[in-house]
Amino acid sequence: MAFRALTETQVLGGLAFCLLAGESVDSQTVSSTVKPDTDPTTNWKQLGCVKAVAFEVKKKDFVQECPSETGGYSENTTSIVTEDVIVLETETLGDIVHQLQFGLTAAPTPGTEQAVFAKAERKLYGWLKLQGRKLDGTDLLIMDVWCEITLRTGYKFMNGLTANALAFKALKAAGNGIKFVE
Repeated sequence: MAFRALTETQVLGGLAFCLLAGESVDSQTVSSTVKPDTDPTTNWKQLGCVKAVAFEVKKKDFVQECPSETGGYSENTTSIVTEDVIVLETETLGDIVHQLQFGLTAAPTPGTEQAVFAKAERKLYGWLKLQGRKLDGTDLLIMDVWCEITLRTGYKFMNGLTANALAFKALKAAGNGIKFVE
């Protein structure tokens, strides 16, 4: 099997877009089996200015002990990835962040009071579209993943820019995929 030649790539950052389960786009209800297209591009909501994107894995180790012919035991460890999480750090506050931060049962509606901390299990479901952008302004990769969305780090009221981090735990769905553009 031939491998592509390695090239130096300077990655500037990521652009992230999201669609939540239950939203209606092009007369379709978003779900794990319904992922709207990008025509028009406004079908997907941008998650604001993304400072950093981190890919985390959770692993489970299985250790097999085998007796040695010369005495003692040897160990063979098999590590299996049980969870993939994409963490987006941003200084942008949007409805998803507010909904998770304050336990709202629905997206915030400006001018309308909502019950605060009403939702004990603070997670949402939806599609994440992530574009890894190179320094020259072109895409390195485009990824679509059906996710469970939680707030990894909430925001603070403080002097200066506030920051938060959203965690997108990858869930199994037929529309999950990655395309390397280069």
